[in-house]
Order: sequence, then C-alpha cells, then structure tokens
Amino acid sequence: MMIPGLIVLALVAFTNYLMVFFSCYGLHTYGAWLNKYHRVDLWCLRVLVQNGICVYTTWTTIATLINFNIVLSYEAGVSISDGGTVCLSILLTEVITWFILENFVLEKHVRYILTIYPVVIMALAGNMTKNYDSTAPSRNGVFIAVLLAVACTTFVVRVALVIWRHLKQPLYRGQNTKEVMSPIEIAEKQRKIFS
Repeated sequence: MMIPGLIVLALVAFTNYLMVFFSCYGLHTYGAWLNKYHRVDLWCLRVLVQNGICVYTTWTTIATLINFNIVLSYEAGVSISDGGTVCLSILLTEVITWFILENFVLEKHVRYILTIYPVVIMALAGNMTKNYDSTAPSRNGVFIAVLLAVACTTFVVRVALVIWRHLKQPLYRGQNTKEVMSPIEIAEKQRKIFS
C-alpha cells in the first residue's frame, strides 16, 4: 500500500502548508493590534505556533520525499540511488525556492519563521551519519553533503537577515497606532466587504 501511503502523507504535508498560510495570514491581519496591545501573545504566536507548525510541515515534507523514493524504487522500478537523487533534487529545489520566497516575496508575512532549516539540517545530518562512506562517497553521499552545506549557509544568512530587518525595518513601524483596528472592527469590515 505504498502509493496510497504516499498520497496520504502528501496530503498531510499539503494541509500543513495550508496551516502555515492561514497562520501567517491571520497574524498579518491582526498583527498590528497584537503588537499594540498584546506583544507577548504576538511573540508566542510567532515563536511557538508558526515555528511549531513549520517544524511539522518540514518534517512531513521530508517524510513525503522519503516515501516517494520508496514508491519510485518498488513501484516504478527506479534504482534506490536514482530515486534518492530525484528526491534530493526536489529537496534542494524546495530549500532554495523557500529561501527566495521568505526573504524577498513573503518577508513581512514569514519574517520570524526560522525552524525550517534546522529540521532540514537535522534530517540531512542523520542521513549523512548513517549512510555516508568517507572512503568512497557515493553520488548521493556527495549530494547530501552539498545540500547540508547549502541548508547551513541559508540558515545562517536567514538568521542574519531576520536580525538585521528586526532592528532596521521593524514590522508595524510608521503605522498610526490610533488607526489600528481591533479584531472585532476587522471582522466587521471583512463582513461588509464579503456580504
């Protein structure tokens, strides 16, 4: 039942992406109000909720890729090595795409999400510890080492960018605090728009 298992796991990862989206959308909508009246709650949402969801999302994404490799090997007849290369290529593409999106497109929405890279680093480090042969590294062993270096580098750059932007370009700066709407006012405004 590997194919149905892959489908279910991919759906779990997809619903996790939806949770990240709705979490970021909600925080963007109510963030200014939380920043004005409930800063501790705002930081708890950023650190615990958003980063917690992203840990699970990243882990299920990696698990989906592992399951995809198994399906490629046992159902499609692809060698385990070639399937691993395909899955590692997909992971590399996802890491680079996410880095670009979070730093240049969605930055104001996902500024304080940092846990994606440590999960990727931990998964790759575990795989490298278990499967890497330093005397005769395989193609995938080298790929994992390169991907691990990319993940570590992007994580360091991401943390530096977040710190710099937090200090130099804080969110909600310049926003008139008298015009910050409460959640009830925001809901009323949205109700009028959508009715």
